[in-house]
Amino acid sequence: MLRRVHAVLPRCRFPRAPVAYRCSLFSSGNSSSQSQPWKDLELAALRSPPEPTLPEEEVYSYLTPGVRKTSVEELATQWDNLGFQIRNMNGYVKFTHSNGKWDEGVFVPAPYILLHINSGALHYGVSVFEGLKAFNCKDGK
Repeated sequence: MLRRVHAVLPRCRFPRAPVAYRCSLFSSGNSSSQSQPWKDLELAALRSPPEPTLPEEEVYSYLTPGVRKTSVEELATQWDNLGFQIRNMNGYVKFTHSNGKWDEGVFVPAPYILLHINSGALHYGVSVFEGLKAFNCKDGK
């Protein structure tokens, strides 16, 4: 697919200018879509993020939907709605422990966390099994 796109796009005159401004494919002219198959090609890197639909919404990228800000007071009334299902979140707060104390925390606007493959959280079942093993003591019990 990438080779095909490169074969279809014309050579650009200024290598460091943004594609929309430097290529002749965006110039006005009388040409049909058959002679310019790249005419309907959307260049995602040139799109700007969408505008928030609500005033308390933040948009981090055009790839993710807008996120509504919530307050502690608003969340405090929702204790009956905690549940254990997957919930779409706008990010998480990351705390780091160094020099014997925790930092103030940093909000990370991403729905995923970086987790090591050998994390104890992923291997909880093995930990439980190790704890259930039976051993004989000196008194025979």
